[in-house]
Amino acid sequence: MVLILPAVMVLMGIFNVFVPKEMVVRYLGKDAGIKTVFLGILMGALPTGPLYVAFPMASALLKKGAKISCIIAFLSAWACIKIPRDGAEIL
Repeated sequence: MVLILPAVMVLMGIFNVFVPKEMVVRYLGKDAGIKTVFLGILMGALPTGPLYVAFPMASALLKKGAKISCIIAFLSAWACIKIPRDGAEIL
């Protein structure tokens, strides 16, 4: 955990600086509709890593204006669906 968390904090700083709040609100905010849940699932299913890495990301998305349903879908997908891991396990 000591090796992973500093890298996560650096990535979260980069996310906070380079991803504008307007973009998060446009795609993951209140007025984006049902697609926020599907984007949350996709964002949670693609990366690999332990679940404690997802919580700072979810917090940053929430502070930038993402809907709660998107955050729940993101965290649930991160915990349950791992596309890269599933691909490796199939082989």
